[in-house]
Amino acid sequence: MCEAPRRANPVAACGCAAESRPNLFIPRIPCILSGKQGQQVHFDRDTVHAVRDLGTACTLKRHQSTYQYFENIHYLCFNYHYMKHPLLILLLALSAIFASCNNSPEQTENSTLATIMSRKSVRSYTEQKLTDAQIETLLKAAMAAPSGINIQPWRFIVVTDQSTKEALQSDGPQRMYSQCAALFVICGETDFINRNGDKVPNGNWTADCAAATENLLLAAESIGLGAVWTACYPYESRMNKAIEVLGIPEGVTPYCLVPVGYPAGDEQPKDKWKPENIHYNRW
Repeated sequence: MCEAPRRANPVAACGCAAESRPNLFIPRIPCILSGKQGQQVHFDRDTVHAVRDLGTACTLKRHQSTYQYFENIHYLCFNYHYMKHPLLILLLALSAIFASCNNSPEQTENSTLATIMSRKSVRSYTEQKLTDAQIETLLKAAMAAPSGINIQPWRFIVVTDQSTKEALQSDGPQRMYSQCAALFVICGETDFINRNGDKVPNGNWTADCAAATENLLLAAESIGLGAVWTACYPYESRMNKAIEVLGIPEGVTPYCLVPVGYPAGDEQPKDKWKPENIHYNRW
């Protein structure tokens, strides 16, 4: 029995790269359906073409992994001699439909970019508390931020005591402190010990703490929490209050305070995309 000739690859024709010999992840299906382990199953070329064309139609402009899946079917079909096997063809056709459904644009969306674009400032919270695991997750994310010369000057105070949150609150941007489940105070060591063993000023501490703060905000968004960045540095009155209430030692400066909790409202992210603020190569 001669082998069926290979037809043009419609996946490649639509502009999607595909290997000439894809990595099969369903090669044992024919053996299972045949009832005899190790026996190759062969099936009709026309039904093979129908399944492959169905897959191409279902996955047009879908995720690359789905293209690979149907290319696998194509390779499986045409690297065996063929004979009719309706049950296998039915299984492949159904799997084609499910594969295309499971690779919707929503499911293949970049989750990191989605979190960045959906982040918003949340200033009202429910009474639900945060778990220790949630607090640790936020702190781990904050500490994963980059820092100049990897100094990692950030220091964190997590305030959950109600009286302490109220002591830090004022009528300004800090008015939501008493409502939040946890108040994260991001501080920075303003000096560091250099390679010569000398204590010198760290000119990057504010940038480093800002990076850590943004990581914390994104982590809160990603796990369904609400948060908002409230400034402390360089306002003397706010810094002095935080230093006094929290007992912050000399050499450490409170940079900002981030109340975190479960959102009580329905805040929506703002569209901040402004192409007019972009310059290429030079101003």
